[in-house]
Amino acid sequence: MSQNEISFIEVTSDKDIKKVFDHNLDAFSDSPDFKWTLDDIKKEMSDGWQLFSVKLSDEIIAAAFVKKEDSKLLCKNTSIKMQHSGSGYSHRIMD
Repeated sequence: MSQNEISFIEVTSDKDIKKVFDHNLDAFSDSPDFKWTLDDIKKEMSDGWQLFSVKLSDEIIAAAFVKKEDSKLLCKNTSIKMQHSGSGYSHRIMD
């Protein structure tokens, strides 16, 4: 994998959910419909959303949620960590 290539790693275990939460704790703000807490992350997952850590090399730079509903694929992701903001990663995540 090149230095600028991002990867998506599905997160299913409590340990990995905690890693995503901890790595992003200081980087992401809450949105009106979602608070960045372990309980709210787990609630999203229990509502059918799959959680993915978005990694650049070994660093988690964002989290993405994906859900298939009927014939639609729904996606939402957290903001990119500040030090990577403006590098085009958020566009690549949504692609």
